[in-house]
Amino acid sequence: MFTEAERAAPALAEEGTRLADGHHGVPDENWAEVRKHYDDNQTVAMVFLVAMINADNRPNGIMRMPAEKR
Repeated sequence: MFTEAERAAPALAEEGTRLADGHHGVPDENWAEVRKHYDDNQTVAMVFLVAMINADNRPNGIMRMPAEKR
């Protein structure tokens, strides 16, 4: 249903989000898929977007407050 590019972006987001779970970075396979479909500027934009979304969610975890209660 989704294109390869449409699957590569959320896979990058998932791996980037799971860094807090003790992962050691985004696997090479994920990077290869992202780089196959997105240029440098698009890749950097996705990485920063993932980082910003995760930063926005971090206080919720610290305060044990689900997002829907904000």
